[in-house]
Amino acid sequence: MGTVENKKMLDKKRLIQKANEYYDSAIKAYESKRYATAKSYLNQCLKINPEDHEAWTLLASCLEKDAELIKATLAFKKAYEIKPDAPTYNYNYGLGLIWIGKFTEGTKCLKRFLELAPSHKEAEKIRKLIKKMPGKLSETKLSIEEEQKIRKVFDRAKKFLFEKNYLQAIKLYKMVLQNKVNHKGSINDLGLCYSDLKDYGGALECFNKILEKEPEDPLALVNRAIVYRELNLLDKMEADIILLSKQRPIFYRDCIRVAVQLGRLKKDKLALRFFEMSYQKQKDDPELYYYWGIALANTGKIEEALQKWNVISRMHSSRLENYICKAREILVAKRKHSRFEYIKDEEEI
Repeated sequence: MGTVENKKMLDKKRLIQKANEYYDSAIKAYESKRYATAKSYLNQCLKINPEDHEAWTLLASCLEKDAELIKATLAFKKAYEIKPDAPTYNYNYGLGLIWIGKFTEGTKCLKRFLELAPSHKEAEKIRKLIKKMPGKLSETKLSIEEEQKIRKVFDRAKKFLFEKNYLQAIKLYKMVLQNKVNHKGSINDLGLCYSDLKDYGGALECFNKILEKEPEDPLALVNRAIVYRELNLLDKMEADIILLSKQRPIFYRDCIRVAVQLGRLKKDKLALRFFEMSYQKQKDDPELYYYWGIALANTGKIEEALQKWNVISRMHSSRLENYICKAREILVAKRKHSRFEYIKDEEEI
């Protein structure tokens, strides 16, 4: 009995240690302004220990940096609920509520912050803010409404991109960028539109704009590498591939996207590394196993490819039958040493 308890304690200790490692990595990523990477580490940390109020607070800060104010406020709320008498968490959550237009609730938290820490360095600023709040409230409501409008335009643009209606998508992405000049999703997708229209100069301008601010952004790097290949600038393409090979783990869906594009560049061995990264973060995504199998088949590991596709079979979902059929068709239609193509459209990922 004692051995079982000891094992449980040891396993728990290892998990806590792993969570701490994720948190430390998140701090380093945050300090170097790699917010997407930081968020990925923090999500892993919080899976292990959802009561880590410091991790929730750092996650909220990352979300705030990416202008995801509603999500940031919800993360601040988590930290506040864990430690409701901590002055800092009343302060953070109160400001978050003000951001999203919840004036009454936000003021209540900020007043509680002043009760708990009347001499805090931010106290005087908060007292002035509370006095000005009626005017601030109308400004906040306007900004939230504007944010929602921008999101709707972006979602419509994304729909046109998926439908390959690039001209209409470009028009809408430019509308988003008129209001938010550094909206990374729009800049990246605009680059994809230009690339598919063979306007490679326009595509490079978009991806370079992202990489000027975030030189290691994996999606922009792999997308730029594809443009370089189309322009036959193979030295530049390889330089971007080398930068990608040094990447640390990123959000699992981005790992899959980057891996698929690497496969299309015939960089299957490097693609396998990104599939492994994705697997470490989430193990129940059928698309991961589908594309991973293709990369394995391209490197001659047919049996391992079959094992990945068999995982999809064991998921017991009728929705996944199409993945399995396509994977089997690849083996039937191609000789063992033929190249296995990434036959699904990128936008389905």
